[in-house]
Amino acid sequence: MTVADENAQAPSEATSRRDTLRLPRPAPGATPGPVNMVALRAVPGQPGYQPLDVVPQGKLAVPEGLEGEAEVCLGRADTSGALVVADKLGFKPGPSAGTLTDEQALARTIAVRANLMEGRRQAAVEAMNGHRDDPRMALADAGVALAQGDLARADARVKAALQRRPEGVAEHYTLALVHAARGNLHDALEELVEVSRSAPLHAVARYQLSQVLVAMGDPARGGTLLEMAMVLAPAFVAPFVTLAELMFRSRQYRESLGILEDLFENVPGALNARLLQLRIFLEVGEKRGALALASALRESVPDHPEVRVLWAEALVGAGETDKAREALKSWVDDPGVDRVRVRRLLAKVETQTQHAAEALDHLKAAYALERGMGETLLDLVKLAVQQGRHDDARQALESLPTNPEIDVDDLVSAAMLARSCGLMDTARSLADSARKLVAGSPAEAQLDAFASSLKV
Repeated sequence: MTVADENAQAPSEATSRRDTLRLPRPAPGATPGPVNMVALRAVPGQPGYQPLDVVPQGKLAVPEGLEGEAEVCLGRADTSGALVVADKLGFKPGPSAGTLTDEQALARTIAVRANLMEGRRQAAVEAMNGHRDDPRMALADAGVALAQGDLARADARVKAALQRRPEGVAEHYTLALVHAARGNLHDALEELVEVSRSAPLHAVARYQLSQVLVAMGDPARGGTLLEMAMVLAPAFVAPFVTLAELMFRSRQYRESLGILEDLFENVPGALNARLLQLRIFLEVGEKRGALALASALRESVPDHPEVRVLWAEALVGAGETDKAREALKSWVDDPGVDRVRVRRLLAKVETQTQHAAEALDHLKAAYALERGMGETLLDLVKLAVQQGRHDDARQALESLPTNPEIDVDDLVSAAMLARSCGLMDTARSLADSARKLVAGSPAEAQLDAFASSLKV
């Protein structure tokens, strides 16, 4: 069972059982067995859930032989295993002369899908080299087109693959990804449910299904599916990191770290998981642990953009401001890192060392890159007012209406910020800009009232 947030309201007994149930995980290195599925239904007027007599069965076909072996590997995100199968089928990267045999086409398809799953887009393209229009490569080509953002081709090619094998698990899984990429979440949901029913050990399908459910506003069911994927594939990094991220965002830090520790038993070098672990350490003020982890990551992958910035943040948190300042200043014009975060960290360094003027200059530079109603503008205005540099605060706030992407809520928030800082003329100007955005709508009356309150 999960550990409830100490500050959260206690859920009901039924809700607690349903929403916090977590499946047991196999021992490190163990091969998970079949998952027993039990279908339940809620009956009006009766407590709890009642079992269904008939469990829905999937309609899709899982291939046999080496192709089926590869499909099982891909379903568990075991890309190395899938590539071994491709090698058994005679896969050779690069172009090949003449027409492919059926085995060669299958081998290339498996290699393409494995490489795409690992994010190796170029390797996937190379495996397709010269054979994108081969009808037997339609499934692989759909995946490549999807990775390249060519949704029209991806849609056409996956439909061509479905014509060859209308009930293929891999084909319907890829169709679900195309639906999701096009924003057709309900269609993606239906396809992924069918894939999961037909291939109960398909952890990747459950992971993708969880992503769709979270996007549709159902994080509870999404979390349950993530845990199922974690049980089915203990070395599959994505569901662990995704669930830990969800816990992190809800400030359940202990649970988030526990999920990551479970992952590290099988994949100790998962970089994304280590980065999330570092972010949690920084968030909770675990300064020594953060600096130790950040230093290890910096030594291991020194050029990784996120590692560099988080390492600098760990230095700032540990009070090593001189070292942090030196590194951060060398990155202010580096397009490979998040320059807004670099400038904000520099502002934090200068604030800690009592250099308020330099801190304000860095916040102004960060805001010039960001240009929106966010934490940078808030910090900039507050620091400028504290330093008596009201013109800087005024100029930053008055630049907001020139941003074509700014919305009414941002302008109202900025007006309230200006009022709290005593910049009444600026507050009225921002309120007037907000009112113009909703002229002729029911919201105009509300903004008229707000603007009138600023004239008092």
